[in-house]
Amino acid sequence: MVPARRFAITVLTNSDRGGELNQIIVKLALREFLGIEQPTPAPLKATEQQLAAYAGRYESLLDSCDLELRDGALILRRTPKGGFPTKDSPASPAPPPTRLALCGDDRVIALDEPFKDAQGEFLRNPDGSIAWLRIGGRLHSRSVVTSDE
Repeated sequence: MVPARRFAITVLTNSDRGGELNQIIVKLALREFLGIEQPTPAPLKATEQQLAAYAGRYESLLDSCDLELRDGALILRRTPKGGFPTKDSPASPAPPPTRLALCGDDRVIALDEPFKDAQGEFLRNPDGSIAWLRIGGRLHSRSVVTSDE
């Protein structure tokens, strides 16, 4: 939304890869209708300790996102669950893993195809703990790991 320019855009998709389309359409609309070029944020250097805070499993109804720390980078592994577009639909193939880099406070950018330059953000609970990952147009809740796991 750009209220000062009386502009808003909503992109609704019905696809496992809708987040990719959303990114393209919003960027195009901002450029064509408002003359705004959104710069791609630059990856920031981060220590393994900083990145480790984001590692874990994040769940949505349609997929799981596992973030693991490997060789000094956050690696995103997305696993589709199936059940879309009908509850009996099989899971689509998992996309290849992609590296994520911090690009701001609680913000990440994908470094590898097919998600290159896609951005995500972590949302926190009032106590400061990470509660959610928003990426690819979907919100994923952070799974709680119990001592039995």
